[in-house]
Amino acid sequence: MPWVMTIYGYVDRKVDLLDAIAQRGLRDLRFPHPLPADAAGILRVWGRALRQNLIEHPSLPMIFLSRPVIGPGILHGLESLLGPLAKAGMSPAHGVHAVYAVLTYATGFVA
Repeated sequence: MPWVMTIYGYVDRKVDLLDAIAQRGLRDLRFPHPLPADAAGILRVWGRALRQNLIEHPSLPMIFLSRPVIGPGILHGLESLLGPLAKAGMSPAHGVHAVYAVLTYATGFVA
């Protein structure tokens, strides 16, 4: 099936394709505006949006659970959460841990 290999004209390796799928899937996250002012509210809203997005994109949970995913889209999303969490009084280190805890919980719950 030569058509299967045409995808590799766009990406170099399978891991690059998985990264692109994960980043594209996370780009679809939708948050209410304005975000809640407290850290718990921000994380709750993000967790619900993430859960809904993972349900709508059924390949994402397995990508997140099978390998580390990093890239500009992931980092931008992390920064967009850390700013409001910092305004709510959460330190950057605790913010990163909280975001990954919600990510792990929501992904595991949906998978």
